[in-house]
Amino acid sequence: MVSLIIYCNDWTKYHALPSSKNFFFWGKVQRLSELKFISNDCPYLRSSETRRVASPSREINCLQTPLTLDDRVQYLPDQLVLGQKFAYVWYAASTPYLCSALTALKWLQNHRLKNPWPIKFHVDYILMFVNKNLPGGVNNDLLGQWKLAGGLLKNMSSVVAAGPHPYYKATYQKFQAFKLIEYARAIFLDADGIPLKTLDHLFQIRLPSNITIAAPQAYWFKNNGILPGSPQLCPGVRHVTVTSALMLFKPSLELFERVSQHFGTKKIASKKTNYDMDIVNKEFSCRDNIFILPKHYGTLDSEFCKDAQLFKRTGNCRYFPDTQYMHFSALGKPWTRGDAEARYYISTFSYQVAVQLIEWQQAAQEMCPKVINALKL
Repeated sequence: MVSLIIYCNDWTKYHALPSSKNFFFWGKVQRLSELKFISNDCPYLRSSETRRVASPSREINCLQTPLTLDDRVQYLPDQLVLGQKFAYVWYAASTPYLCSALTALKWLQNHRLKNPWPIKFHVDYILMFVNKNLPGGVNNDLLGQWKLAGGLLKNMSSVVAAGPHPYYKATYQKFQAFKLIEYARAIFLDADGIPLKTLDHLFQIRLPSNITIAAPQAYWFKNNGILPGSPQLCPGVRHVTVTSALMLFKPSLELFERVSQHFGTKKIASKKTNYDMDIVNKEFSCRDNIFILPKHYGTLDSEFCKDAQLFKRTGNCRYFPDTQYMHFSALGKPWTRGDAEARYYISTFSYQVAVQLIEWQQAAQEMCPKVINALKL
């Protein structure tokens, strides 16, 4: 086997097959471990333990795979995780988000049943909510369905923040999951998204020393999420932007305190309020204090929408079977569309994704008929 040395300035000359294939048209290299990258233009490929899975140079790293397919990933010994308690956590800010979280719970349970991780963990499914946001009626029925599905309910007090817009205060609520200290690890999932695989392996991956949080690369931003330092975020520090739509973490009060100190604060230049994603990047990514998961753990649905700009940018990195969690993007949430609009929206997606969206709509409508409109195909 021949090792191939690539200079990062030349990276864009090469085009990889979809990531799970692990080989190239253009050479005899069959594993990422056989590649050698030279030059400071690749600041985040293996430059540190935390950033080794982020993009090289200015390109989305097509060589990324889900961690289950990456032979470089190390796992904790079975004896260290057996008997530990783990949790999947959602936050429902309103009735539609509660319905979406319930749908995600059922899908995740189905994936765990059909394709189980070799280790059978003690896992709880936790729904966090603020009681005043889910008043009576249909919400009581949906909360009852959550309990019948084996989930736990956590009625949380609203976070205190100095004068932020109600939207921002809602985004801070997810961080209350950091206080679930009875669990060894937890995975927070935004309710407006679909888990497409079991994520149990994240409970067992070995994180770098002193790292207690991981999140996916936010590849849809400028330069695919590789940003220079700016006065309002990471001054003087080039960093990888992450998304808070999915977070793996070891719960602790210290972790919560690190984020809560930023609640209600504003960006230096724009004076806009820091929301959840700003806070995670400012506190963790800027400090190289977060393990960056591959993009497959925070994939936007718009990546597969032929009418969206992101579809044109992702190119041969767009490989749906590798997607672990798909987040509904700024294109809108499924429950905001009428029937005709929903049918057109779904028609703009590639076939595999369209099928998933139809199945989601049908599952959500079955569980929440008063919340989600039936889709007439």
